[in-house]
Amino acid sequence: MKSICTLIVIASFFSLLPGCALQHHPDVRPGVSGTHTITLSTEDKTSGYSMAKPQIDFFCEEQHKSAYVVDEQYHYTGSISEADYHAYRAATRMAQSVGAAGAIFSTTDSDNASAIASVMGDTLGSGYRYTLSFQCQ
Repeated sequence: MKSICTLIVIASFFSLLPGCALQHHPDVRPGVSGTHTITLSTEDKTSGYSMAKPQIDFFCEEQHKSAYVVDEQYHYTGSISEADYHAYRAATRMAQSVGAAGAIFSTTDSDNASAIASVMGDTLGSGYRYTLSFQCQ
């Protein structure tokens, strides 16, 4: 009986391997021409590459190649003006800081600041779409 259970566990593990491999680069879209893309939602114009790099590296390493960037672009996608988006993001960061500082001193205002920051962050969402085109060589 123990052997059967061990065999089932091992078989289940191997059946999960292909699914696990796909999880390392779920946002990569392979291109027929050899130029691939990855598109991510970001909160700013600077974090896209650092979010995309592990995925594109893994994608190319599976082919025993290295990733080379062809093009990258940020597009603002928010529903409010970009200037207002940045102002609200700054206010959210300030409210989070107040909440963290208040938690240290155990004030009830920290709960209010944390709640405000949470609602503001959820409402704003990710304001940018980052698209990176790359090749594996």
